[in-house]
Amino acid sequence: MKFWQRARAPVQTAKGKKINRRADKLQRVAARGLADADAVTALGCALGKQVAKIVMRHPNLSIDEMLHLVCQGVHEQAHMAAGSSRKTDDPNEIDKGTVQ
Repeated sequence: MKFWQRARAPVQTAKGKKINRRADKLQRVAARGLADADAVTALGCALGKQVAKIVMRHPNLSIDEMLHLVCQGVHEQAHMAAGSSRKTDDPNEIDKGTVQ
């Protein structure tokens, strides 16, 4: 199962519930006292640092591969949260910007 496919529906396992709660908390903390764009920038900085940390621990991964997966997951989550029908199972459509 690919990263962005796991992100489609809230996971009902204990680990999934913990991840969903943490994501909600991170969103609230990032948005507190900041404009929306600044909150997104703060979350992006945190994501970038976390990706770098993972790649340093696992040198067989590349930053570009990890960021590609992260971006796909963020894309799916944004559409889910907005109730948008602009979803795709084909990551190549996301890469080409052809998702409608």
